[in-house]
Amino acid sequence: MKQLFVSLLSKLAHIYTFIIRVFKGSFRAPFAWREFFNHCYWAGNSTVWTLGFVSVITGFLFAKASEPALERFGEEALLPGIIGIGIIRSLGPLITALICAGKLGATIGSDLGSIDSIRSTNPDDTIDNNSFHYVVITRVLAVALMLPVLVILSDLICLLGGFLFVNFTSDTNISLYFLEVFDNITITDLITALIKPFFFGLGIGTVSTYSGYYSSGDSRIGKAATTSVVYSMVTMFIIDFIFIQVVQFINQLSE
Repeated sequence: MKQLFVSLLSKLAHIYTFIIRVFKGSFRAPFAWREFFNHCYWAGNSTVWTLGFVSVITGFLFAKASEPALERFGEEALLPGIIGIGIIRSLGPLITALICAGKLGATIGSDLGSIDSIRSTNPDDTIDNNSFHYVVITRVLAVALMLPVLVILSDLICLLGGFLFVNFTSDTNISLYFLEVFDNITITDLITALIKPFFFGLGIGTVSTYSGYYSSGDSRIGKAATTSVVYSMVTMFIIDFIFIQVVQFINQLSE
């Protein structure tokens, strides 16, 4: 038990050291702008079609699932507001983060796991700061920057999916629908909807690069990809839980 505890502390210290190196390296010149923008384009282009397809279905199904509960209390008119709150506060960021954790996390982990030049029990001995910046930091920051952009896109498509159901059942005008949606959204909701995905992106980027950077063994590529996805999703839910608590605390202070 003691050995397991010591091993866990050592692992956490190792992860902490990696995170600090990523953080410090992000502010160190020169910055690999071309590589950064290449990763931004890749992150958006590789997920946008899957995200759009999943988002429109999610919005439609969420509206369909919410309607019976509102009908039971005779509050069908609240459906657009419920859709807006559910999607912007939770569903949009969650769907985007899950898709990015699966597609981007796996690719980043396997890419770094396949780079022989960083294969070592202590990669800091085999890769200098400039290469670390080029290989790791550009990927982390690209994912962190693109997550809020993808969340905005996902939110809009989810809301359109919800509108399809509302319009199909009640023939609601699209302008009235969006007016009711955003009438129930607060400034805190909008700010959180942009800040939380950024931290989702940092979590996914850091976890996946760490998994690939320190992967070892003959099956390192597959192991790095799997570990990146699983740990990215766990990290994402932890971040989401923290944000829910923070937002609830802020709302209590404002009441």
